[in-house]
Amino acid sequence: MPCSDGRRGLRGADDLLNLHVSLKVVGDRDDVDPLRGFRTNPMYARTDVAVSYTFPSSVFSFSSLTVYGKIANLFDRTYQEVLGFRSPPLNYLAGVRVTF
Repeated sequence: MPCSDGRRGLRGADDLLNLHVSLKVVGDRDDVDPLRGFRTNPMYARTDVAVSYTFPSSVFSFSSLTVYGKIANLFDRTYQEVLGFRSPPLNYLAGVRVTF
């Protein structure tokens, strides 16, 4: 069923499920290693996933309730965006947003 902004909800106009998958691929590149001088920084690929669900406003007494979560570096890849600085491991974020 279309929502007022043209997106499609799962059940009705007030529900909305969003899913976002991101793949970042960076190729080999020249870089400066703080310990060894100029080197080639090897390519890497990183995958992030985010999902949110907004409940219909008729379920609660406030305007909207959205539950969301995000996972960064989903496959826990080890890489360096800049030589000498390791990337963060798999990490996640979850939360609830309420609009009154």
